[in-house]
Amino acid sequence: MSTIPMPEPVAWLAASGAATGFKTPLITTTQAEAYAAAKAREALEARNNQER
Repeated sequence: MSTIPMPEPVAWLAASGAATGFKTPLITTTQAEAYAAAKAREALEARNNQER
């Protein structure tokens, strides 16, 4: 299980039509890249710890 928290949304995209009230959280590219890097780093550290 990951200990990396998801980034906080900077905006919400409201859907129109039948799904009234449904909102999609939006994050910046910088947030997405930082999250991906942290997840990769965590996975590599876990793998390195298993090999010991």
